[in-house]
Amino acid sequence: MTILIASDYNSQNTYVNSIAGVLKESCELICDVNAFWDSKIKFDIVHIQWPEELFNWLLVNEVAIKRLKERLAFFKNAGTKIVSTRHNEKPHKTNDLGNKLYETVLNAVDGVIHLGNYSLNNLSVDNATNVLIPHVNYNNLVEIIAENKAKQYIGYSKNTFVFMTFGAIRSIEEEQQIIEAFNSIKSRKDRLFINNTILMRKKNSYRGKYLLYLKYLIKSFVYRLKGIKFGQHRLSNDEIKYYLNASNVVISPRISALNSGVVFMALSFGKIIMGPNVGNIPELLNQLKNPIFIPRIKASVSRALLTSRALFNSNVGIENKRFSDQYLSAEVIAKSHLEFYNSLLQ
Repeated sequence: MTILIASDYNSQNTYVNSIAGVLKESCELICDVNAFWDSKIKFDIVHIQWPEELFNWLLVNEVAIKRLKERLAFFKNAGTKIVSTRHNEKPHKTNDLGNKLYETVLNAVDGVIHLGNYSLNNLSVDNATNVLIPHVNYNNLVEIIAENKAKQYIGYSKNTFVFMTFGAIRSIEEEQQIIEAFNSIKSRKDRLFINNTILMRKKNSYRGKYLLYLKYLIKSFVYRLKGIKFGQHRLSNDEIKYYLNASNVVISPRISALNSGVVFMALSFGKIIMGPNVGNIPELLNQLKNPIFIPRIKASVSRALLTSRALFNSNVGIENKRFSDQYLSAEVIAKSHLEFYNSLLQ
């Protein structure tokens, strides 16, 4: 079997890398976006992960859509089976043509991999084979560091209790709902660390504008007095181990999303994870008894924070790690992919 996964093997998000690394052991596999457009190999399977990645994550135009339709038709005429994983319901950065990009791919697919039952039940594609294969874990990034050392790395003492949002913040509203809830429940030892902030992002436009920069510094200082710190950059894969080991509770701050890789990162590190009641996200959280909140509802977010803190000395984190290792490993998930590919070719 010859497979093309149309995605960057060396992406910082190791979702594809983990699965592809195992698949390479049992089939001929190319993991590359350029090969989608240029390769003359006759592939049995072409697997598209994120349609917008085919265009380097840029907004598309009508010419791009036409080119994509022609390339998909080329593969179909050659007898190749087209597969797509439903990571998102629609692009994060979108316009009418962004939605058309997704429609173009989904109209051509022979198979769709869904990462949860919500997606399988609500976003299945007609005239295609739809299957549920869970998100792979991030065990390839797991490295255990002593909690006190990890907390020291991010500027906290060992006695603090750290709530940490993880993943890219997509709107200020995501941050604000967590901040407001945290302010209503925090104890003396509680700290909130928000990664990839938008609300408190340091701007280059402050250069030469001393009054604006002073206001920024004062605002940042006030937040610190309230136990809240902000991370300015996307963490490197080497930094992740410090931040995850320093956290007592990991938060997926989404307001609207189909999936959240943050959940699987937290499970991989054996952390308590709280997340929103949207898309596929609550399925595993419910199953593993992690807290769920209703986005934009302060009382609900506050309750989830309190529940998370109360669960810290329970076995929930241990069970999260056990489940992740047993059911979400790269070996298990890659095997499910391979079985699905084979079923499409029969």
